[in-house]
Amino acid sequence: MMEILENLDVLSQPHLDLTAIRMGGIALGAPADSIPRQRILEAQSSVVARYRGGDDIDSEYHDSDGRRLTLDQVIDHTVRSDGFLYCAEELTYKVSGGLVVGFAIYGPHLSHFAHLTSYESCWMCSARPIWCVRRGRTATSWATTSTTGARASM
Repeated sequence: MMEILENLDVLSQPHLDLTAIRMGGIALGAPADSIPRQRILEAQSSVVARYRGGDDIDSEYHDSDGRRLTLDQVIDHTVRSDGFLYCAEELTYKVSGGLVVGFAIYGPHLSHFAHLTSYESCWMCSARPIWCVRRGRTATSWATTSTTGARASM
């Protein structure tokens, strides 16, 4: 199985086998609870009706009744159902049905792709239609999903 973080050029393969890749040791299709909990900084799930957080703000999660949820409660719900798990290594895992179905890299990982200056140049060098990139004012990410094609988001 190919580890994306050990060889980012994997993302440039024209026909990438999604069953043969992993990111941060986690394969697409793996149970979401296989992501080491100590790596998870934040989570989002359908149980969260209101979220407050940011760079200098401790995260707060509330359900639809206004009850405060702990990060552990949100993680527990996410790994059993759907949502996103945000990790310390500037990696994000997308979860659906309790399985990892997508992931994104951002931050320093993207320096490897600095030569790509447009959506079109990214599209031409990547595993179509698996990968594409969209650059924003403050952030860029590179993502994949095993169920809906490719997208990257700010």
